[in-house]
Amino acid sequence: MKKLTKVRLINWHYFANETIYIKNNTLITGQNATGKSTIVDAIAFVITAGDQIFNIAANDKSKRDLRGYVKCKLGTDTQEYLREGDTTGHVALEFYDEKKEQHFTIGTIIDVFGEILNPKVIFYEVDGPLDESLFIDDEGKILTTVNFKKTKQAKKVYLTKREAKLAFRSLFGSINENYFSLLPKALAFKPIPDVKDFIYRYLLEEKELDVESIKESIHAYRDLEATLKIIKEKVKDLDEIKHLHEEIKSNQDQKQFYEYFLKMLEVETFKNKIDQIIKKQEKITISKEQNQILINEINSQLDILDERSKEIYSMLKNSDSFKATEIYDKEIAD
Repeated sequence: MKKLTKVRLINWHYFANETIYIKNNTLITGQNATGKSTIVDAIAFVITAGDQIFNIAANDKSKRDLRGYVKCKLGTDTQEYLREGDTTGHVALEFYDEKKEQHFTIGTIIDVFGEILNPKVIFYEVDGPLDESLFIDDEGKILTTVNFKKTKQAKKVYLTKREAKLAFRSLFGSINENYFSLLPKALAFKPIPDVKDFIYRYLLEEKELDVESIKESIHAYRDLEATLKIIKEKVKDLDEIKHLHEEIKSNQDQKQFYEYFLKMLEVETFKNKIDQIIKKQEKITISKEQNQILINEINSQLDILDERSKEIYSMLKNSDSFKATEIYDKEIAD
């Protein structure tokens, strides 16, 4: 948190050279026209980088301005300003950054030279607490905007409100831009007879009511309603299409499953047929082997019989009966 600890006022309305010490929650009290609103205006003028509406806390119809504050406008018939001639005013605020555990100062310098020229205003930022050298030179004279810049004491000097606003927003933690317009309204601390009126007048931003834009917005809203209705119908149709698509896809998946199942069944059938053929072949092979063994045995018996027949023939050939038979057969043949 960044806490305000001091307020320094030089040539600010009736405050010629004052330092006001602030500690935590500080109450500023006093009778009317003793400077309460003047102090609040000074603080707000610096924090908002010049967006403050002067003395609104005390008077809705206040006509105070920057020139009147610096030169201390009296408004009497005999004397218009308390401070005559060229005048420079200072407002500086010292803060303590609890997170960084160090002080920093922001402030403004206002030169009111002549009766025609607008006041010249600069804002600045300094690392460190309030120091007398920010306001008074070695000769005891109040520093003007030009002389202050020559001292080069400030960390940064801002020549425009826009530059100061951007810098102060960042310095105080990237606060919302609306802060600069809402803070002066919130400082109007008069009794609140109508809360609704207070919110409208002091908290909400003022905006002109554009009837034509409202009408266009209503027409646009109705067009959007009609478009939304059409879109909802299309979404409903798309949901039905999606449902049908999912159903078709499910049927396709089932069909693919059945086709796969039939293919697998066909494969299993072929496997069974192949197994049966292999078994038959094995049986045929076994039967063939058995037949071959039998044939071999028969051939072996035939060989034995053939040998035996040859032996018998050889024996008969040497016998007289066989010889007589051969002669007899030969004679018959002749």
